[in-house]
Amino acid sequence: MDTDYLTEEAYDVLIRDSYEVSDILGAEIAAMSMEYEDEPEYIEGAKKHIRGIIRDTEDYLDGWNLLDEIDSKEFRKKLRGLLEKITALQNIPYEKRKQSE
Repeated sequence: MDTDYLTEEAYDVLIRDSYEVSDILGAEIAAMSMEYEDEPEYIEGAKKHIRGIIRDTEDYLDGWNLLDEIDSKEFRKKLRGLLEKITALQNIPYEKRKQSE
């Protein structure tokens, strides 16, 4: 799916908020949208990706050569906050989310 077809709420959380955590994470989350058919699938895929990073934050940061630049505990805290926002998004019925124009 193209991110242009996300509801406004999903775009705000998945794209904008993930870029606030890090530019690399934001780019990854945005790019992975093409792997999914629809918004609910995409949301679940993003959550799975973020959970994986939380499980092995140091490896993720090291893979991007960021381990010396980013505090892994603080990064993990931001990821958990992002997961909470995504879960809150999922609690909004799809029909009640604002469709992008």
